Amino acid sequence: MRLYSNALEGSGIGSGRILCVVPANGAVAQEFLDPLFLLRERGIQVDVATPNGEMPAIEWVGRWMSWFEPWKPTRRNIGRLPEIAPVFAMNGRESALAEGYDGVLVPGGFGEELAGLIRSASFLELLRQMVERKKVIALECHSVVALCADPSLHPHKQVVCWPGGVEGLMGMLPGLGRYFMPFGEPVQDTLEKAGFQVQHSRWHPWGPHACRTGRWVTSVGPFSAPALVMAIEDALRDRQVD
Repeated sequence: MRLYSNALEGSGIGSGRILCVVPANGAVAQEFLDPLFLLRERGIQVDVATPNGEMPAIEWVGRWMSWFEPWKPTRRNIGRLPEIAPVFAMNGRESALAEGYDGVLVPGGFGEELAGLIRSASFLELLRQMVERKKVIALECHSVVALCADPSLHPHKQVVCWPGGVEGLMGMLPGLGRYFMPFGEPVQDTLEKAGFQVQHSRWHPWGPHACRTGRWVTSVGPFSAPALVMAIEDALRDRQVD
């Protein structure tokens, strides 16, 4: 296992093909576009898939946050959304997509759209197909909870995710709690109940931003793109050696 701080190193691996899977609505720009364009800048091909091939819409929280993060590239990346085309359909093409890429990246997010994607039979089939082919699996923030559908898929059990204390607090907001806590309880709680070892506290003070065990990569949230990219690059290097 390796834990990553939130810093970029080197100039990138310069090769590899990653499929990024997001819902048609509800993609968080900081978890979707920021790592996508950073991976591309470092020489990795990243294509996008939604359930039926729709162009994904960026949800409102990420847009709002981007106004208060002028040091990050998020606002510029939102303007670059058309550059992600073409967008592929996931439903019914799970085997072909798993065969054609070196790995899959699943950003986190909020709301029922994300929860519906993570719970869908098509997404879980894609995940299993990727695992069977020994591809890189990278899950961000809330999407790490997908491992609980079949804990045997991840043999190592060490992960990071959206901190449970933060999610629990946001889940108490009147009228917005279900949006910010889309799986009914903090994903850290769900993961720990399923036997996963979350590598940070419930509030994540100074904790790691990404965790890699073999080909498995997990990251904390919308502020963890550099660590996520470094972990994905390391996983791709190890896969090339294998």
